[in-house]
Amino acid sequence: MPELKRPADTVADDVTNQAAAWLLRQRGEPQDPDLKAEFEAWLSRDARHAEAWERARRVWSLAGAIGPAPRQSEAGGAVPSQGGKRDLPPDLPRRLPPSLPRGARRNRRPACVWGVGLAMAAGLCLAVVLSPSLLLRMQADHASPVGEMRTVELDDGTQVQLDSGSAIAVDYAADRRSVELLAGQAFFSVRQDRRRPFSVKADDVGVTVTGTEFEVRLMPGDVSLAVAEGEIRVSYPRERQGDGQIGAAELVAGQGLRIGMPGGTAERKSVRLRSIAAWRRGRLLIESATIGDLIEELRRYRSGTIVITDDALAARQVTGVFDLTDPVRALETVVEPHAGRVREITPWLVVVSGS
Repeated sequence: MPELKRPADTVADDVTNQAAAWLLRQRGEPQDPDLKAEFEAWLSRDARHAEAWERARRVWSLAGAIGPAPRQSEAGGAVPSQGGKRDLPPDLPRRLPPSLPRGARRNRRPACVWGVGLAMAAGLCLAVVLSPSLLLRMQADHASPVGEMRTVELDDGTQVQLDSGSAIAVDYAADRRSVELLAGQAFFSVRQDRRRPFSVKADDVGVTVTGTEFEVRLMPGDVSLAVAEGEIRVSYPRERQGDGQIGAAELVAGQGLRIGMPGGTAERKSVRLRSIAAWRRGRLLIESATIGDLIEELRRYRSGTIVITDDALAARQVTGVFDLTDPVRALETVVEPHAGRVREITPWLVVVSGS
């Protein structure tokens, strides 16, 4: 059964930590030629290193009081920032905080103490911002990075297959088995235990089962479910009129439900069993969707950005089965019949254009 590649979960975090370490080393020894050569070799070894380095540099600059961060030169080396100017995003205020009161100035702590505090603040800032998935990982018990899939076995023998960029939190007790889908989508193969019902929460949608197989997908604006075996009970808020009523549905194998969030709309449909969680086989099934819709899906399986520059091409209807292990090739297959073009500018940027 083909699957997406499954490198260790710690790879992305390791690269982030390496970038932060290089930042600290370069500030300590900015003129060391051996250090510079070693850094350039690390930077050129993997495209992810350059991306992590840029994030580290930006976050360090945002720390402000610690001073300007070294920046990457065109040749790949580190050079001092010009004039100590901070690289602030355009939406942040440029005004500096007010000065300390005079009384506070007289109680200054030794410079080394302030240095330790600033270093700790910078470390926290780096830890939170450098890795976009860090906060999600702090909430999650199990997660899969973008472009990878994972299968985890819970304490009761229940298996959960996580799609690319997905995460769950687990809460088991003597009288319950609860899982919250925090991001992405997951396929659950639930071990039967009538004394402890199994429940899944995704946004405000709740699912309860004793033993069955089903998929839950959490996306901005909706939650979708599909049953491969057995049956599930679904509850969801209906807030169209602001009355706070609860909707309910029961689904059996071959049935699906899409719930608009916030609550108010629920669309039941029939689904082919083989199409449920086709991503487990490295496949994406698209039926009567647009190329723009396809690109939106493929973005979930590839690090970086996919941009389409032609609205007419984006509106073209497509139906097919696409290989998730090679999103760029899938795009080429779709747009070539419409005289479209796919260009991989960098490992982190793909541009789709019309004729």
